[in-house]
Parts: sequence; C-alpha cells; structure tokens
Amino acid sequence: LGPAQVSFIASAQLARLPFSQQWRTFEWWGFALFFGVMLLKFNWFFGTANAYLSSLGDDGSMIGTMGVILPICAVSVVGMGHISDTMGLVQAVTAIGVVSVVFSVLHAIPVLEVQVATFIAFGIFRAFLFSSLATYMTMTFGTRNSGKLLGLCSAVSAIFSLCWYGLFAV
Repeated sequence: LGPAQVSFIASAQLARLPFSQQWRTFEWWGFALFFGVMLLKFNWFFGTANAYLSSLGDDGSMIGTMGVILPICAVSVVGMGHISDTMGLVQAVTAIGVVSVVFSVLHAIPVLEVQVATFIAFGIFRAFLFSSLATYMTMTFGTRNSGKLLGLCSAVSAIFSLCWYGLFAV
C-alpha cells in the first residue's frame, strides 16, 4: 500500500467517530495548530507587506504587482490536489511547510526585485494552505462532520490570528 492508501484506511476509522471524539484526536489538533501557525504567518505577511516594501524603497507599485500575482497563483491548487491524491496527506502538509520555508527565505532577502519571487512563493503557499484545510478535514474525518470540524479549526486559527496584533506591536 502507498501512503495515500494507508492514510485512507486510518481515516475510515476516524470518520466513524462522533464529532465529540473527532475534535479531540491528535489528527485534528495537530492540523488545527499547524493551520493556526501558518495562518498567523499569512496574516503577518499581509499586515506588514506595504511597510516592508516601502523600507526597501518601493514607491507603491510592488503592492499592485502582488495584487496581480496572487490570484494567478490560485492555479497551484491543482498541484496540491495532485499531491494529496497521489502521495497522501502527510506529503501535502509537508509541501505546505516547504513552500512556507521558500517564501520565508525569499522574504528575508532585502532586495526589492526579489520580492516578486516572494509574491509567487506566497501565492502558492496561500493556495496550498487554504485548499489543504478542506481536503485534510474531509479526507481524514469524512464528510459527516467536516463542516463542524472546519468551523472549529477556523475558530482555533482565529485565536492564533489575534496574536498578530501583539507581534505587530513588538
């Protein structure tokens, strides 16, 4: 059996659990915490992008460039679907982590022109992150409670997003 098939077998057991037990599992909390941290990173970038670009000498045009690039990167959702379907959820979450690191490394290079590559990496990160939420919850826990599990994951992630205000003050 390949990783995708093993993942499917384990998920069948989790799908049979009632909601009250599903949200208490390691699989749910592990992903909720992962998603929360990644969402905090996402919000931090959006919240500081304009000031960061200005500090690199941008005259305001790079924000417009980012606004064009981000929607185009939505096509990368197809890649995340392929990874989830053929390699399994662990590899899909790993792919999010890898793209996140690439995005962070590019963002740390204080050269204005490099930020175009940062926008592309961020756009792929964003597409992978948000498409993985529904995919993970549905593939791991089935469809019966996926709406409630998604909503609860969003609530936990919102708590992480509130941390952004404290980080921004620092």
